[in-house]
Amino acid sequence: MYPLDELAKSHDFDINSLNPGLVSSIRSLDIEGRLIGIPDGTGYLSLFYNKEIFDLFGIPYPTETMTWDQAFDLAKKMTGQRNGISYLGLELGGYGNTGDGAAVPIKELAVNKTDPDTGEVLITKDPAFTKYLELMKKYYSIPGIRSEEAKKGELFGQKQAAMTVTWTAYFVHGNPFEDVEYLKNKVAMLPVPVWADQPTIGPVLGTTPMVISSSSEHKDAAFSVLKEYVSVPNQTKIAQSMASGPALTEVADLYGSAIENYVGQDVTSVFKLTPATYQTRQSLWDQYVNLDLAKFADSDMNVQEFLRITKEEGEAAVAEAKTHLGNMKE
Repeated sequence: MYPLDELAKSHDFDINSLNPGLVSSIRSLDIEGRLIGIPDGTGYLSLFYNKEIFDLFGIPYPTETMTWDQAFDLAKKMTGQRNGISYLGLELGGYGNTGDGAAVPIKELAVNKTDPDTGEVLITKDPAFTKYLELMKKYYSIPGIRSEEAKKGELFGQKQAAMTVTWTAYFVHGNPFEDVEYLKNKVAMLPVPVWADQPTIGPVLGTTPMVISSSSEHKDAAFSVLKEYVSVPNQTKIAQSMASGPALTEVADLYGSAIENYVGQDVTSVFKLTPATYQTRQSLWDQYVNLDLAKFADSDMNVQEFLRITKEEGEAAVAEAKTHLGNMKE
């Protein structure tokens, strides 16, 4: 991959016009911190809540960014039965309780599970993972939060979950309530919950870098294409349609403005938190260490035992990957 900092200068392209969280994410992929690609956009996460269920349980609506502890306390109050129907206080992600929402607290800490250079598994050494799992244990300990019905997920769309943490674009490709007026009057969105000791920090942003090959004979032409992709006209279309979270800061306020399901919603609340940033290079070895939250939630293992077992499994997977890569090189 060809680093783009110098090309950006020669093409009079201001890298600072791009979402700084996305630029930081891409630079953290490179050992020298170079810009090895242009971000194609990102997926944002939000907290959605259903006012009707809050009213049913007699709980005041959340009005500002909550801490995770506050969100879990609310979840406990609204997990139970009313009028013969079981409700979930908080659904973490569109794919059930171990979906994307459950990963948000650790994304807000922006830590590697492995050493990017050696592949050493760090989850028993870095206190961030103990902190994260102790938090999640509080959530999974809520009576009823891991019921068989809850494990299937999508209870928020069935009006049986008071809150959900999931992708901001949740309602882009359809409305599970089948009624735009219900969305407009009963459903609202807020920034995702945060850690109490870093109340302004949201999850690290991910993106897929659009890159130029070092072997290309047409680097300037290729950069012109990338420059056009992040132009104001093109990014305006992307932002309005929510095809992606925009890569260009200038059009952020237009995010979701052309989607009927988001009329009246505070979509730009996703920009109220500063994305977390990696303090070191992202580790590509992380993909071999699986923090299986379903396994953790359904077991009686304590945090340290779970981390130890996960570390051992991760070490074996990393070693196997290294052997495979070594064989490929040979």
